[in-house]
This record gives sequence, structure tokens and C-alpha cells, in this order.
Amino acid sequence: MSKRAEEQRAKVFGVFSRNLEFVKRNLHQFEAEIRIEPDVPNSYVCPLCFGLFEKKALFQTDPNPLTVEHVPPQKLGGTPLVLTCKNCNSTAGHLLDAPLLSIMEVEDFKNFLPNSMARVTFSKDGREMNGTISIDDSAKWVIELSSKISNPKHAEYFLNKMKRPRYEVMSYEDLMNYKPGSDSVKLNFRMTVEKEHLLRRAEVALLRIAYLLAFGTFGHGFLIHPGLYAIREQFKKPEEEILRKVFWLRYDFPDNYLGINIIRAPKQMLGFLVVFKLKTKSQSRNFGIVLPGPSEPGLKVYDFLNDRLCQGDGTNFCRIEVQSIPRINFLTEEKHALILHDFWERYALLE
Repeated sequence: MSKRAEEQRAKVFGVFSRNLEFVKRNLHQFEAEIRIEPDVPNSYVCPLCFGLFEKKALFQTDPNPLTVEHVPPQKLGGTPLVLTCKNCNSTAGHLLDAPLLSIMEVEDFKNFLPNSMARVTFSKDGREMNGTISIDDSAKWVIELSSKISNPKHAEYFLNKMKRPRYEVMSYEDLMNYKPGSDSVKLNFRMTVEKEHLLRRAEVALLRIAYLLAFGTFGHGFLIHPGLYAIREQFKKPEEEILRKVFWLRYDFPDNYLGINIIRAPKQMLGFLVVFKLKTKSQSRNFGIVLPGPSEPGLKVYDFLNDRLCQGDGTNFCRIEVQSIPRINFLTEEKHALILHDFWERYALLE
């Protein structure tokens, strides 16, 4: 592990461990008694599993060390933001981030965008072979067959059938106008990524990004929130419907919405709107994810969204009133320890 990575982990740990001490000293502001136990100084709470970690967990020889989490995922343009334990980080990478990346890449390919690629299954005469179709930055198409990830017998049939393999590189227009010659082999192909469980995992991945962006913005004070338990359970069990399925607003939010916002109206949608940018090799897109607020309607916000938006293609977007939260560093000063709750009272609860 590089010295730079060690320094990066230590820096993030230092900022958030001090933030945790700020939060502990200000818990008396809540009417209900709230304690953080065990009360270990110079520690860090993993925002996903709520495990308490001391500084020694920065060493990667620890059984479950703290790791730097890129938010959004690094392959989607994210930057190092918070620490999560290795167990949480690794599980999410496999269950959530990979399906999200795959589905976004397929969407790019479906729109024939430069620098897009799709993993596909080719078929001929009842036999199948796996491979890829990619579109380069000059809009040329490249078709590749891979025998290494295909049935050996089917792969042998393909190679024998294509005695003189011709790897065509052509533009989309050329492809549409292409008339096969006598030595050409016609192949059908399909993309198999859009399975229902992968779509669900990709949506939960978006929810997780929003959650970690909020934690990265407000620190441990964000975690004092009764509605977040169900959110974290949804991360652990992405294919179960712990939450109603609508937390992603399919709307093209402009860049001035990037960051954390509070939805003020309609009252049934009172909550946080987290808008962030995801970048593939082909394009950038803004996503808007709803997180519940710390008081009513709480998780009921998803019931309202489900009833309003789960019609047709899911883009039935209602008019909302939004208050943006300033993009400043709230982590390094004690006066900001519970700033999220201050913003909620100022913008969400006041008429």
C-alpha cells in the first residue's frame, strides 16, 4: 500500500474523528437522551454498519480495516470522501457499484455514444459465444469474440465457421447500410445485463451514493436520524423491498442543484434531495435521490413518491420547492456539529 494512500486515510480519519467529538459534546441539544456508546475518544463510526473503529484500524493488517471510499465510485468519476470498513466497501462494490456501472455503460451503448461498450452474447445456429461490441471515440464499431469466457465447443464451432475471421471496424451508418458478401457470417447478439435484480441493485447503489455524500457533507451528526436504519438495511439486502422502490427522481437536474437540498413542498415530499454527477467514458449525467428527513414524513416520503411516480415510465415528476444548502466545509468547526438539524428546522419545519 502506498504512502500516499496511508496519508489519505489518516487525513480523513482525523477530520471525522474530531467531528465525532464535536457531535458528542453537543448531544444535549436534543430533547431525547442520545448517547454514543462505547464512548471511545479519537474514533470513527463506519456510516454503513455503525461499527466503531479506533485509529489502529487504519492499518490494513487489521482484520476489518478502514478503507477510503470514493463517492461516487471511482469508475463513475468519484473522489475520495469518507472511510468505510473493508467489509462494507467490498460488499457494496460487488453487489451495487458493478451493476450500476454495467447498466450505465449499456445505456451509453444503446444511444450509440462514442467510447461506449457492451458485453454481449452472439448466437448462430443455436450456439452462443460471448464477446463485446465497442464504439470508439471516432464512432467506429469494433466487434470482438472471446473464446476464454465461452462454451469451448461453441467457441470451436464459431472459429471453424469463420475460417477467415474478418473483424470489421465501421461507422454506425456503414453498419446500417452494410450488405454482406459471400464470405460474410451473419451473427445475432443480445445484451443480458438488464435483469430485474441488477436494475434494483443499481438503484440501491444510487441511494447509497446519496447517503454517503450526505455523511461526507455533515459528518456524524447526519447519522442521528431514525429513518436511516431502513436505508442501511436496504444496502445490505438490495433485492428486498425494504423501501418502496422510488427514491430516484428521473429528472434532468441542472448543475445548480448539485449537492444537498431540502425539499420544502409539497409537504408529502419533505426530505433531502441529493443531486450528484456520474461520469462514464461517454457522458456525464446528474442524478437526484431523495433521502428522508429526521422528522415527519420520514420514510413515508417514499410512499408518496411511489404513488405519484410509479406510473408509466416513472418520469411523472411533480413540481417541487427546493432550498439548496451552502457548499461549505461543515466538518472542521464545532458550531457545525449538528448543522443538518439546524437546516432542517430552518427550511423544512418553518412555514
